Amino acid sequence: MMKKTILAVDDDEELLGLLEHILLDSDYQIHTATNGKDALKLARKLQPDLILLDILMPGMNGYEVLEELKRDDDTAMIPVIMLSGLNDERSKVKSAELYSESYLTKPFTTTELLSKIEEVLRRRGGG
Repeated sequence: MMKKTILAVDDDEELLGLLEHILLDSDYQIHTATNGKDALKLARKLQPDLILLDILMPGMNGYEVLEELKRDDDTAMIPVIMLSGLNDERSKVKSAELYSESYLTKPFTTTELLSKIEEVLRRRGGG
């Protein structure tokens, strides 16, 4: 069976390192980007099975990246889990309105992260 590919996008390189560690241990293939522009390029090139997307990033924020992804036929069907330190209703609602599959509040546990990923991939028929 092919390993699932996950694209993790966050301007916090320490967190990306942690995500890489967790996902590699769980037998996922992982690619990372530290900003929205790189994330969009990688998403188009790699066609990952799932994208973990931070909301608060300099330049292009996660919402703008999500809008771009959903507007582009090549990336519109890739499920996105928003990652954020924002635990308010507005952020969650906005993510849902822009068609993110799920929302995970930082800090999260390894178990929370992995079960969220598995749940979204399963829903997408890929789990």
